[in-house]
Amino acid sequence: MKKSKIIVAVIIALLVITVIVESILLGVGYYSRIPKLSNGEEEVVSLSTGTKVSVDDLYKKIKDQYGLSVLLDMIDLEILNKEYAKDKSVETYIETKVATVKANYPDENKLNQFLSYYGCNNLDEYRDYLRLDYMKDLATQAYAETTITDKEVSKYYKEEYVGDIAAKHILVAPKDDDTAAAEELAKTILARVDELVKSGKTVDEAFTAANDEFKSKGDVTFQDLKYFNKGDMVEAFENAAFDLKVGSYSTSPVKTEYGYHLIYVYDQKEKASLEDAKSDIVTLLAKDKVKEDTTMETKALRALREEYKVTFYDSKLKESYERYINYKLNN
Repeated sequence: MKKSKIIVAVIIALLVITVIVESILLGVGYYSRIPKLSNGEEEVVSLSTGTKVSVDDLYKKIKDQYGLSVLLDMIDLEILNKEYAKDKSVETYIETKVATVKANYPDENKLNQFLSYYGCNNLDEYRDYLRLDYMKDLATQAYAETTITDKEVSKYYKEEYVGDIAAKHILVAPKDDDTAAAEELAKTILARVDELVKSGKTVDEAFTAANDEFKSKGDVTFQDLKYFNKGDMVEAFENAAFDLKVGSYSTSPVKTEYGYHLIYVYDQKEKASLEDAKSDIVTLLAKDKVKEDTTMETKALRALREEYKVTFYDSKLKESYERYINYKLNN
């Protein structure tokens, strides 16, 4: 996570705590005891050297150093919540990530350490962090799709687009981060598949039998992925799968972030018409643009802020925002 986001989260937490404490003090009649400086400003802290820090001093310092970052997160959250209010994938994504974190960190202390890395004090704050980041990704993808031309779509359709393929795979996932052992087991399973095919088994039968033999010897999963096209799977897996002819399987384990895969392609559909394929191609090309153009998120969020007529009345913040956008677009 970026350092600035951690700082922002800490500042917000401190401001919330300050408001709560002030409200409590006001409720019980002690708020008037907060000392005031000669100019009437509330005093935050004093030193034996005679230095005194006021609320206004603190606010100006925070505003100058972190104010824009905090403000943009507030603005973007408001806009994106409206843009994706009906998008059920947002909550699904958040709860899936939270469930994974809970499973990986059952110990409360380790969970808190994980959350603190993201500048969060609890899972609710982590949900807020995930929500903003995920919606930013959605907005960036949507913006990138508006930049795709019909010429680009036609070129991709003619040169790259193919019909959906159907594949099955055996995945060997590393245990305790032991990738060497996982790779070795995948090679052993592949050798067994080769033996079974040579003995007269179909590839499908060989994959099933090999999986049954080895599934108790490691974290081995056999799965029918059904039909998919380019852009649906992680890159290494996808490249290997689309290089295979129907009825063939990978000659060596394919490494991805999930482990080592043995891939078997068992069918392929006819190539769809350009009209039917256009939406999928636009999505795929936009994803590629987002990967290649690191300014895409900045452009997307700037466009949304302009659409929602965001207006800066503070001249310093306005100037900081313009410098920030210029820097992000040119670096």
